[in-house]
Amino acid sequence: FVQSKKITIEELTKEMNELQEINNIDLEQVSPLLEKAIKAIDAVDRNGIQELKSYPDPPELVKFVVQPLCIMFDADPSWESAIQLLMDMKLLKMMFGFRNREISNAVLKKLKCYLDDERFNVETVRKVSLAASNVCVYVESIYEYTVIMKSLYPRQKKMKNLEEELEMHNKLVGKKLVGLEQLRNDESHKKKYYEGCCANIRNLQGNIQGLTAEIKRAKKLLAVLNDKIKACSKEQTDLEQSLSCADGDAMLAAAVIIYYGPFTQVTRDKLLAAWKDCASVGSSFITEGVLPRSPHFDIKSFLSSPEEILKFPQVGIEQDDYIIDNILITRELLKYSKRQVLVTDPDKEFRKWAPTLIE
Repeated sequence: FVQSKKITIEELTKEMNELQEINNIDLEQVSPLLEKAIKAIDAVDRNGIQELKSYPDPPELVKFVVQPLCIMFDADPSWESAIQLLMDMKLLKMMFGFRNREISNAVLKKLKCYLDDERFNVETVRKVSLAASNVCVYVESIYEYTVIMKSLYPRQKKMKNLEEELEMHNKLVGKKLVGLEQLRNDESHKKKYYEGCCANIRNLQGNIQGLTAEIKRAKKLLAVLNDKIKACSKEQTDLEQSLSCADGDAMLAAAVIIYYGPFTQVTRDKLLAAWKDCASVGSSFITEGVLPRSPHFDIKSFLSSPEEILKFPQVGIEQDDYIIDNILITRELLKYSKRQVLVTDPDKEFRKWAPTLIE
């Protein structure tokens, strides 16, 4: 297959080179015409255009010469249309780029009618207007250039097809050569691939073991986090409940601080129970209506925290409810009372925890 394609490529290359040589010869014939048209554009400068525009009543030969220029730019072949075209600031740029436009056969046929007219003669026109004679040269050159290029089109199209076919065959051969090279190296590649797969399997096995251990640790961590979430949720619920009952709890705490002082624990418990009943639905407690309170209110939870209570033995305070209540009540009075606080201390316990209370 590769050998047959090489032969085909050589034949196509040879044919394309022959066509290229013929095409170069033809282009050598076209180049002078194009250069002639470019020189005519250089000659038709802005001064020349100004000359043509300045005619109040131009000679008939000038009108005749600019008519094919109007046709080339899809304008009406009249002097009024010619004036509009000459006033276009981009006219010289359009004339220079006109060779790249596709001129229809209908336009070429109209131009030929002017070129065959005996009045359309450069020397004759030059006697009337130099600028008009340059327009005449430009129209002739563009017409001849276009006619020759159209005659070359079939050959150029054939060359383009040959180039595309040659490129296609080169690609096919290239693919086949690459395929052959791949087949030659296939065994080596497969061996390397197999070795790489084995190495990957070993790495994956090691990764699986590591991931298994991480999963176990993650499960333990999730269990701890779940417990923490439950504890936080309960704490949030307790805090929300405490907040909703803050008014009633504050009122009960104020009563405890003010009235607990001289009473024993039994009396205090009775007083607190009575105050709780006064704060229930249907009872009046300072305000008319319902004063919300915590269902299990106690002064230690309201004025302190479990962490602080646990630290009391470190400073010599016994874990006795009566003593702890006294400490907390006295601390609040020392903080906020504007009067002197009288402490009855027959057992001299106050001296033990007074420094801590003052701190």
